[in-house]
Amino acid sequence: MDLGGGKLTGATVVGGAAAAVGPPSVSIDTVGEYHVAYTANGAAQLAGGDEFHPPSAPVALGAAAGERAPSTLNPSGGGVSAWQALSATGLPTVAARESFAAGGYQLAQLSAPISGPVGVPALGGSGEGDALIAFAQGPPDQQQVMAAVAKAPPGGFLATAPVGWVRGGSAKIEWTQAPEAFGASSYAVEVDGRVVRRGLTGLSLRLSPRGLGDGVHQVQVLATDSLGQQTLTPPAELKVDASPPQVSVRRLGGGGVRVRVFSRASGAVARDTSIAWGDGARARGRLTASHSYARAGTYTIVIHSRDHVGNVLAAHMRVQVR
Repeated sequence: MDLGGGKLTGATVVGGAAAAVGPPSVSIDTVGEYHVAYTANGAAQLAGGDEFHPPSAPVALGAAAGERAPSTLNPSGGGVSAWQALSATGLPTVAARESFAAGGYQLAQLSAPISGPVGVPALGGSGEGDALIAFAQGPPDQQQVMAAVAKAPPGGFLATAPVGWVRGGSAKIEWTQAPEAFGASSYAVEVDGRVVRRGLTGLSLRLSPRGLGDGVHQVQVLATDSLGQQTLTPPAELKVDASPPQVSVRRLGGGGVRVRVFSRASGAVARDTSIAWGDGARARGRLTASHSYARAGTYTIVIHSRDHVGNVLAAHMRVQVR
């Protein structure tokens, strides 16, 4: 209990029926969302809401042969409910329904090897969407205690990339561990929708500079649990500058030339740029410069520059002036 908590609010109608309503069970998560499960009119019912919204209209989960229907919540959405039921042939069973965060659900009928009366199922949640279902079944002299696991996919997690532009060899991707109560996940890293590494057990990967071209890439990490269930992170933006600055030379009229140094990724650094025109003249601290030669001839222009991530340009350009 939170000693600094607020007041107890008044009661709100969640559901009901013309026939008898069984005792409700309640589950609540850390952000205030809740499920209320109960039986009414021969069916297990489930309603939910949070502290800011009224409860939803109850949803019938399936036919029930008992009074209780315990339920747990998945903090990412969905959850697990279980209740006493009858099989298609009329034998006592426990019905379980697992709802997924992304929508959809799966149903299971659980029973002991020796059939007989089935007790009220007990349900324990992991806090990560997984649940353990336990129940007793069988005649009085052959009671069996049964257990089953409802395993949710790995919980939501995040991948991060370096902030700003990086060189290809510095592209390190990191991610948080995917929440999971049972077993461990392996990870695969995707760049622009293409898997570049799979089967990872750690929480980081330095990408190979080969295949990482200049530009902005979308990186995601896929977690796969022991049952093959998968969860994908939201995209992280990776800015890679894998190439040195480029240079263009344009001839002008009257024996003049213009040199331009540029980078389509992180950008060339003007203060680290120098141009030797080949006739003793130089230009420094400019990405675009023009020069006129006094005499005709063949000259070698030498250009040095670097970009903002440290890729270095050293170019020799030959021009003929007439």
